[in-house]
Order: sequence, then C-alpha cells, then structure tokens
Amino acid sequence: MREFFVLTHDDRDDLQSVSDYEVDDFDLTVFWSGYSFPSTIPDGVKFFLSEGDKSDYLGNPISWAIVSDRFLAHIVNLAGNALQIFAAPTYDQNTFKPISGYSVVNVTRCLPALAKPLTSVDRIVLNLASIPSNVHLFRVVGHETLLFVSEEFLEELRGEGLQGIAFIKTKCI
Repeated sequence: MREFFVLTHDDRDDLQSVSDYEVDDFDLTVFWSGYSFPSTIPDGVKFFLSEGDKSDYLGNPISWAIVSDRFLAHIVNLAGNALQIFAAPTYDQNTFKPISGYSVVNVTRCLPALAKPLTSVDRIVLNLASIPSNVHLFRVVGHETLLFVSEEFLEELRGEGLQGIAFIKTKCI
C-alpha cells in the first residue's frame, strides 16, 4: 500500500527561516488555493531570512512553499507540470541584501483525497483510490495550504543531504 506524508519545514533553531516579511497589498492567499497564479510576485513582497545554516525548505508564517534550488530540482522531477515556480524575493534580515537560490513553488494539483474530515494534521486520513499512481506531490481539496508527498518522493530525497524538511506520516485507506 502506498504511503503519503504532509510536507513541512523542520523548525530547528539553527536553520534559516523567514523571520519577517512585507507584502504591501498583495493577497497572500493566492498560493493557498491550488490554482495557477497568472502573474509574477510583485516587487513589494519581501521575505527576510534569519541567521543560520541554509534550509532547503524555509519555515515561514504565511504557509508558502519556499524551497532551495537543490530541493526544487527534486520537486520538478516528481511533480511534472502540476506546479508553478517563482523567484523568491528573499533578503538577509540584518543587511537587507538579496539572497539568491530560493523559489516559491505553487503546487496546482489539488485532489479530493480526504477520507474523513480533517481535525488536525497528525490525524489526516487519505483515500488512496483518489490519488493516481503517478502523483507524488499534491494538495487536498478543503485544506489547500497543506502539501502531500508520496513515499516515492521521500525515497528520491534520501541521502541527498537536504535539511530543513520534515514529513508527517498520514493514514491511508
């Protein structure tokens, strides 16, 4: 039986994360919907990164998937055309200098895969019949801020030295 996991960031204190941000009047929820975004991230959006070792999946208070170039290569390999990629406007929180090497990923595959209503992230139950066998990264209808990955996705990452990524195992029926 296939297994799936919620993709999240590792909240270690020694890793970079988004410590503050500016968005002007940009609607932060556009990357929570599972829909394609028809534009670019405006210049007024800025993410300020804390000190620490480089994280391949940046923790942030707005639930955007902000990933390193290293992690992005794996995502593209396994997600196919079900995503959009935007240059992440990341800056050092102390010097305000741009930090390159990060992208915002908008996963546009959204499946009706919940087997029962979601009460908490650690009690998710997915319906395997709703997840095609070739799908390795997706959102679920009704809880689009969460990203789910397959065990095949996890295996692709094993031994790659990525840091800052965590996975919460889901139950599947």
